Amino acid sequence: MHALLKKAAVALPAAALMVALAPTAASAEEPLGVRCAGGNAQMSAKPGLTIVGSKQQTWTGEGVTTGCKNVGSGKAVTSAIVFFEGNGKGACVPEFGIPNADLNGRITWNGGGPDVENKVSNVSGTSKLTWTGANFTGVVTDGPFKGKKVNATASWDFDLIAAAGGCFLGGYTNAVGTWDSLNIG
Repeated sequence: MHALLKKAAVALPAAALMVALAPTAASAEEPLGVRCAGGNAQMSAKPGLTIVGSKQQTWTGEGVTTGCKNVGSGKAVTSAIVFFEGNGKGACVPEFGIPNADLNGRITWNGGGPDVENKVSNVSGTSKLTWTGANFTGVVTDGPFKGKKVNATASWDFDLIAAAGGCFLGGYTNAVGTWDSLNIG
């Protein structure tokens, strides 16, 4: 009997620790992740990229991404409304864009059941803005998919004449294009 009590005294705390450390399952309604492709994107930078050295830029980007597919089970996420804002130094020359920008954003989900529908995922990370598009890498800090990695890319419809004019005449400030991908999880 004494040996049985000794085994129980060791096994119970170990079992409690295993339960406490076990990963919690996502809600049955929330998919493991989402992959989206397509939709529109735009970006605005202030004061604007110029040929006169690298300047601190504050920029915003937004758009709607479509063609979403779930990773794992759960109710289908169909699209997302995305808003990003960030800051970093950028110029038109020698490298066009903002090569290393801090970024924060919000993703509002369409579809996905009650745990995701119309809910906001807050994201934080870094981005690189170039004449061809934008790349973002970060993590979901709050909301659906909290703790999951985020990767997003957009391609700009680059107009060389408008860009050159902006760079020489006070600052290239706006770009429009498409979402190539938004991946979470």
